[in-house]
Amino acid sequence: MMETYQVYPNGLRKLDQAGITTRIEALRSEELQRYRMPAVSLDDIRRVVGRMEGEGHLRNLEKHERNEYKQLLYRAARGEDFYWTTNRKGGKQKERAVAEDFYLLSGVRNFAVLQDNEIFDYKKSNFDSLFEFTGTVGSALEMVSKTNGWKYGLPWNTERDNKRTISSIVTSDGAGEMRIFQRDITPYETTDPFGKRVYYRRLGIADKKTVEASQSTESYLLISILKYVEQLGLKPDILENGAMTTNQYITNIGAMEMIKHQKKATRDKESTGTLFRAWEVPLPMVSRGKVGDSKFAHFIPSTLGGGYNLCISENNELVIGRKIRKEIDVENSVTFLPEDTNNLIKSLLYQAARGLGKTTERQLLDIIEYRYSAEIKDGYKIAVRK
Repeated sequence: MMETYQVYPNGLRKLDQAGITTRIEALRSEELQRYRMPAVSLDDIRRVVGRMEGEGHLRNLEKHERNEYKQLLYRAARGEDFYWTTNRKGGKQKERAVAEDFYLLSGVRNFAVLQDNEIFDYKKSNFDSLFEFTGTVGSALEMVSKTNGWKYGLPWNTERDNKRTISSIVTSDGAGEMRIFQRDITPYETTDPFGKRVYYRRLGIADKKTVEASQSTESYLLISILKYVEQLGLKPDILENGAMTTNQYITNIGAMEMIKHQKKATRDKESTGTLFRAWEVPLPMVSRGKVGDSKFAHFIPSTLGGGYNLCISENNELVIGRKIRKEIDVENSVTFLPEDTNNLIKSLLYQAARGLGKTTERQLLDIIEYRYSAEIKDGYKIAVRK
């Protein structure tokens, strides 16, 4: 399992000033992947320390730093417990460090961007400690390598309650199955596993939420978003003047040359109309985690079996989560605030226009055009929430 790391603005600023960001951005995909491993064990930690010492990379460190480097990493390789600590509003949160964290801290991944005599030269780059330096550079490489060479989409950040920063994106996996990722990337005060104050962290389980949908489910999501817009009486810019603004946005995005010839315009009004068969059924409202006996007509199939129900939380969030009996765990579901709606639709359209999924942007535009057509206004009841 590859862990996810997030570098904070202060850490990125240090990398920029040291000229390291420019080097990372110049790396080719194959150069990044050379220093990635699909799995890391404690034995790998022991081997990498031996390699660093054997090849003379540690001799540029002062004696006490060299001893600390070896001592801490060998202790980690023996399976001793070390923890990340983040200072959050609810108090300090501790999360056990894993083998990959120590591999990152060893600095071995940084050979992708640093010369031999730079691997441990943290003072030259204006970092406060050795492990702050190796961990920050390694985390920045991880952030880039997870997207370099892979299909990706259009992310955006939202400032939420308690000054949290949430990053969201609609994209896909390599097989074209829709994925929605949300990450809490708030720059919490963080202490690394070796007790050093750092400006990056590993994103833990509580920081990561994902929707793993089946192929060709973008249309279901879009219709549910449009229903959410209607129920709350929202007016996202992307839907101004019916489908005219949306059409212009798609035109501005343009399709990638490599996929233009693979696209087929639907223009099948009967099929598009069929997708709206649940339009009159409102998104259920959550109350104390429960949704009562509301009918879940808005649903997205999942690659993991079953699927995701869509509803509206007590705070007017659009919730995409799994229903267990009558309960929805909003806190651990992917959720969007009303002010996210504009970016959510744009990210979905971008995903389609870039050929990331199996649904084309033409199919999504058909849905929006149909929604604002006279046909649906005459044939369906649209209830705006009071």
